[in-house]
Amino acid sequence: MKLRIPTITLLFALTVSAASCGDVTDSIVTEATEPQQTSEVVRTPYIEKNDYGGAVFTVFAPEWGSYVDYMFAEEQTGDAMNDALYERERLVEEYLGVNIEYLLEGTISETSSKVNSVVMSGDDTYQLVLTHCISQTADMVSKGLLIDWNDIDTVDLTREYWNQHCNDGLTVYGKQYYAVNDFMIPDPNAIIFNKEMIENYSLDDPYQLVYDGTWTLDKMFEMSAAVTNDLNGDSVYDVNDQYGFAAEGDWMLCSFLYSSGIRLTEKSDDGGLELVLNNERMYSLVDKLDTFFNRSNSAYLWKYGAAAEEQLDMHSGRILFRLIGVKGVKNYRDCEVEFGILPYPKYEESQTEYNTNDWSGLMCVPITAGDADMIGEVCEMLAFYSADTTLPAYYDVVLGEKLARDDDSRKILDIIFDGIVYDAGSNFLGQTNNMFNLYYTIPFMIFRDGSGDFASWYGRYEHGALGEIEQLLDDIKN
Repeated sequence: MKLRIPTITLLFALTVSAASCGDVTDSIVTEATEPQQTSEVVRTPYIEKNDYGGAVFTVFAPEWGSYVDYMFAEEQTGDAMNDALYERERLVEEYLGVNIEYLLEGTISETSSKVNSVVMSGDDTYQLVLTHCISQTADMVSKGLLIDWNDIDTVDLTREYWNQHCNDGLTVYGKQYYAVNDFMIPDPNAIIFNKEMIENYSLDDPYQLVYDGTWTLDKMFEMSAAVTNDLNGDSVYDVNDQYGFAAEGDWMLCSFLYSSGIRLTEKSDDGGLELVLNNERMYSLVDKLDTFFNRSNSAYLWKYGAAAEEQLDMHSGRILFRLIGVKGVKNYRDCEVEFGILPYPKYEESQTEYNTNDWSGLMCVPITAGDADMIGEVCEMLAFYSADTTLPAYYDVVLGEKLARDDDSRKILDIIFDGIVYDAGSNFLGQTNNMFNLYYTIPFMIFRDGSGDFASWYGRYEHGALGEIEQLLDDIKN
């Protein structure tokens, strides 16, 4: 899956943007078509047109921000994202003769129980279920509630709109119960940076560092140190001072594992999973981040849920780098500070990609869902039409007017989205007791506890984590 605005889009993608995005649209139209081009090229789906006689296709999802804001639309409203969602649904319904309905209900921790209830009663209430990225996922697999995507004949997981990192990372013993395609809007982490501070301190161009492959942790540390300043001269670094780096000390810190080329688990020779966190690179990463967060003055972090006055945001003009979820960029539309967007830095230059993990959701199909052929075709077409509807609109939502004319930001988003990876260790077991603590080593051990003693931390949870992995593997085998 490559979350990119296609070079040539369907007419809808241009007309919706033109109607709703003002000046932002002009840049999209310019990029999407040649100046003298007079005809549209419409992509042809490999799925043949079909008529399922108005069969209902129900998508179930928890009432969670990622789904409430970016997945469903009941009617056209003139909002570009909303209308793109509505148009995607209409195109699929007309192409396959189905009626797509959405049911948002419950919290992310209730999804498994709701699916279990439907399956136990033998109902085909849900044709597709959208989950949280780590919550309740192993539970549904262990209870045998889900269909292996490989068993749906009308699904072609090799198509470009299916995320191949997900296909590989979440396949265990040849079985894949969760998938992601372009129907889903991912939410990777990223970094926004203060352009004015880069210029004022004569620092390296961050965009060029990314393109050159030299945007690394050490470079981020170096640049952060260059701008850190005890503004009031009281020798106490607090929220009133200037920093190179700022972040909420919680889930976003976990993404430094993936940007550093580290995983909780990897595939074993027999297709199972091995716990691989206890390695030399992890010890080095812990040392680097412990020094940066706890033993320098260059980083300012605050607890999850801290009061607004305890946080330090880009609006202040007093930070160089700020961790965010990509969907959160829209919250900076009114920011007077000129900023750009970056991927998380690599651990070392030799890494070939800028990687991060996805904090959005996963797709799965209950075993009682009904007509598998119809389900597969709808999932394929939802992904296919996303390239011409929701994905261009989503770029507009994320970038907004402030970044719309910044070609680099669009290129960086492509790099971020193309580098999303999945890890069975976190996606299946990221909320089980021991694996949860290993997954959250950076926010819990380094930030919360102020420690760099990974050997002791790992030793505390290793045995339990191995047991959790073994239980998952036994459930999948059986």
